Amino acid sequence: MTRRSQPRARLVGLCSSFALGLALLGSACTDSSGPDAGAKTADASADTKAGAAGEAEKNALPAAEELLAASVDALGGAASFEAIRSYYVESQMTVDGLGLHGTAQTWWAGGDFYVETDMPGVGLVRLGSQGGKIWSDDPINGMRMITGVEAEQAAWSTSRCLALDWRQYFKSAETTALVDGDGGRRLAEITFRSPSDDDVVLRLDLETKMPVSQSFKQANPLGAMPVTVTFDDFREVAGTKVAYKQFVDASLTKMSSITNKFEVNGEVPVDKFAPPGPKTIRLPDEAAEAPEKLMGKPQPADAAAPENGDAKGPAAK
Repeated sequence: MTRRSQPRARLVGLCSSFALGLALLGSACTDSSGPDAGAKTADASADTKAGAAGEAEKNALPAAEELLAASVDALGGAASFEAIRSYYVESQMTVDGLGLHGTAQTWWAGGDFYVETDMPGVGLVRLGSQGGKIWSDDPINGMRMITGVEAEQAAWSTSRCLALDWRQYFKSAETTALVDGDGGRRLAEITFRSPSDDDVVLRLDLETKMPVSQSFKQANPLGAMPVTVTFDDFREVAGTKVAYKQFVDASLTKMSSITNKFEVNGEVPVDKFAPPGPKTIRLPDEAAEAPEKLMGKPQPADAAAPENGDAKGPAAK
């Protein structure tokens, strides 16, 4: 891939995050003998006390399940979310600093979903799931089935309420830290771990129990991309509270999304979630063997299967 195409690929991946951070701690050992031994011993003692205090704070962290249950209540309650059988969302997207604008549409019904983002200069990005089989189509990677971490992220990103539905997508939830947020707020960080050991960090306001942001490394064929999504402007929809504004920070690229339509329990055509067609979509291993088919390029006439299903062809008697 050329350097010129990399920014466009990055924007394609960022659009997919509407469909839809980690730190490493290093340590060193030093010799405590010599003229500075007393000072180093004092420093070591202070470090030991700080470590003990940190361990005590960790042990005092509120349980993740209790925080998540309280967040569901703050957002409207489990019954209100469970009453949502389907939804349609329409949003306007803006890429900061680049003057790019686009639209995003999401249809969801009973766990199946279809997400479409269209941004001039980036292209049309589509993501769908029917019966647990997730597919994707974008200008960089073409039509393909997605699996693994990428599929897990696509599935949980369309949840009615992640604090309520988290057990469907993750194998564990743990409160891993208490941190300071903007405006003097104290935030609890809850780390979800997926079956593929992919982590998602959800931050809740300790006082209101409302979601503040979530961070993860978005998977895509070009590599993982750190993403943080911040929520704002909560409004009531069918007895639940929904964030009408979302701000996406993907390191060098930032994007905002403003919802202008949110409808629930409308009729959604069953074929809305199906992939465009079995003749153009391929499983990952098939795509690797036939990249020209993955990109939707025309195939020789003799390579196509007869429409009538006769292996001998239409001329056979």
